Amino acid sequence: MDTFTWKPVTGNDIEQTSTALNTRVEFGNGNEQVQRNSVNTKKTWAITFGGTSDQLVAMQSFWDNHSNGTAFYWTPPAPFNTQGTFRFANDTFDPKDKYGIGEDGTEFRIVGFTVKLTLRKVYP
Repeated sequence: MDTFTWKPVTGNDIEQTSTALNTRVEFGNGNEQVQRNSVNTKKTWAITFGGTSDQLVAMQSFWDNHSNGTAFYWTPPAPFNTQGTFRFANDTFDPKDKYGIGEDGTEFRIVGFTVKLTLRKVYP
């Protein structure tokens, strides 16, 4: 199984969400019934990643290869930094390009990017 190795962009918000997978029914008399559908919670991470134009090409390729639901290993940031199995929750890869003069000083091109991806933990 592949490993997602890109690091989040420092200074951007990391949104970690845990959702209980329950079915809740509320009756007309005010009573309710709750049934737990899974012993695991739904955990998602919305994180901004970034890097150079070469890293953009590599990340786009990784996303293309895993956007069909193929799982991969990833280690969330501390304090939740235990490697697990994840899938992309995004249906689109929409990087925000940063343009500038290349290192050789001769052409105007993409020199970096940021992209916000949501990764969803999957359980065996």
